[in-house]
Amino acid sequence: MIVNDFTDADALPRRMAARPGHLSAAANMLESGVLVAGGAVLDSHDTSGRMTGSVFLLAGLESADHVRAAFANDPYVVGRVWNMESAEIVQVDLAGLGKLVAAAA
Repeated sequence: MIVNDFTDADALPRRMAARPGHLSAAANMLESGVLVAGGAVLDSHDTSGRMTGSVFLLAGLESADHVRAAFANDPYVVGRVWNMESAEIVQVDLAGLGKLVAAAA
């Protein structure tokens, strides 16, 4: 899932206020095996980039509706940080990179 933040002037302060709760929720998803990886989308390719959204690699969720349900109570959704109407939820078939690297060696 890729989701953009709202773009109003208070979006970044709302993000920072909700961040501890969001990170706690993400840790729970990681522990349960649903969250494989995730992080902030930045508006720049250098270290001064401002957070403008988030990206997640998820496992075990059967549909876009299940993804939305999994995040329904996330502090970034409840606190109007993420614009869930902008969320792009796609199915990904991950390559077995470990096998590919071993075969290439």
